[in-house]
Amino acid sequence: MSLSDELLQRCLLFSDLLQLPSCSAVSRQWQLEASAVFAPLLVWRNTGVSCTSVLIPSWPSVKTCGGIRRSCGSIAELDDGAFSLMVAAPADRAVRTFRIDVSETDRQSEVLELEARRWPYRFVTGGSGGMVAHGAQAITFFPASTVGGVPSNTICTVDKRSWKNILCCGDQVFLLHESTWWKDEQLLADVVDMHRNTWVKIEVTPLRDQISALFEAGEHIERQAVSATSDHFIFHLKTTHAMMVGALRLPSAAHGAASPSLAEWATASVSFAKRWPIGHPMAELNEPNEMPVDDSLLLHGSWERSGLLVCLVHSANGDVVSCQLKPPAESGLAYRSFSGGGIGSLSLSIATGLVCACGSAQRGLPPPPIVIWDLLTGIVISECDGIEAAPTLSPHRSALDSTEALESSDDEDGPLGDHGLRFGVGKRVECNTVDGWVSGRIIALNYREDDWEPGVHAPYQIRCEDGALIFAPADVPQLVRKNSSIYDQSFQAQVVLSPKRGTVLVGLLHELNEDGKVYLYDFRHDSSS
Repeated sequence: MSLSDELLQRCLLFSDLLQLPSCSAVSRQWQLEASAVFAPLLVWRNTGVSCTSVLIPSWPSVKTCGGIRRSCGSIAELDDGAFSLMVAAPADRAVRTFRIDVSETDRQSEVLELEARRWPYRFVTGGSGGMVAHGAQAITFFPASTVGGVPSNTICTVDKRSWKNILCCGDQVFLLHESTWWKDEQLLADVVDMHRNTWVKIEVTPLRDQISALFEAGEHIERQAVSATSDHFIFHLKTTHAMMVGALRLPSAAHGAASPSLAEWATASVSFAKRWPIGHPMAELNEPNEMPVDDSLLLHGSWERSGLLVCLVHSANGDVVSCQLKPPAESGLAYRSFSGGGIGSLSLSIATGLVCACGSAQRGLPPPPIVIWDLLTGIVISECDGIEAAPTLSPHRSALDSTEALESSDDEDGPLGDHGLRFGVGKRVECNTVDGWVSGRIIALNYREDDWEPGVHAPYQIRCEDGALIFAPADVPQLVRKNSSIYDQSFQAQVVLSPKRGTVLVGLLHELNEDGKVYLYDFRHDSSS
């Protein structure tokens, strides 16, 4: 008895890429339907990847003026598969927005600039949902896109003296009032519809109280943070014994009042409050990086030799998908880039289960390497060295062909030294401290102090150039890197993946100046053309 093609495809959706060969071996029908089901993932295995520079019009390299500081920009995918790029223009005190489209026929990029959004900011921060600008008396949020997924010209300005946090929640903004989270009797917030400028007010106290009930005796908070997804406000914290996360579903402010003073109360319900004890992947994220993805929150650790731990938390119910993303080939540029400078930026498509990461910005801003994984299995689907305008790339083209970035160095023992560490005694390194990156020399391995618990040790003890003795708590590139790093810390990377177009956009954006480079990786490129 044979299954219909439609029913067979639905059955195969419960499989993953590791099971694909076994599925294909059952019969010719299974092979054909398995290929159809996994086609959206397998297309990314294309080795004929093109990488071209996107020309941004009138993007001069200018100095910051008037003491204004900025922090990178914002890159986002639009609903139609195009991209939105936002950068701050210090000279004009404006945020500039570009729509980057990719032609379906000739695969060329087309850039259209929208009208600049001007506001007297002093400091700007960028992210996946837009940019937040801080002024003398107010805060303004510049969203990346509007309803319908087109680049936005909207701004949302609020009095900075009244609110503690401003977070993007899809087409709304969440504003948490000034408060002491664990001590105040009542925690309040406002929700604003960005496009209608209408307001409602809510109480956040039930979320705090449900999280408080999860604590055990003697438990101490090590780290806590707030975030937001398209429909939820998220509070997450790491304690000595667990990771805890809670989500508050936000009401719609579309029919709210025209000002915060007239706003009426609306109900915000707690979607979940959960605790994951030590031993669960969530609790292994000691210093997690966070990234909203639709109505989920992606938490990930730092790059390690074993790869990258990621946990996707669904805001509606607290369900978690965790995976250890496997390292790419050690002979490739991506592995050496991630080991030396860590992950520059991460992007996730929930619809396809694809995770994409790029390396950090290198001197001269060449295209950084990128890697694409399958979220369910953690296997590497594709990696690209990012060499500009190369019609075809071998899977592991050497960095020596493109840039000095990752040439072998006498300052590093390699991916794994004699003691299981990247560096040995006597090696010159740079260490990330509260004062920034400082130079020093490693004087001891597996260092420990007398009052530390048994079995606890630090991989390195380092003597800084000023004579100070410090230790590195972990052997990761975010804390210890080889001396005279090839990475340019003035530029920050952002990456966004578009499954609709089979493309990846990477922006290398300067922290202080209106400067940078943008690269388009096309995985559907026909290398024979």
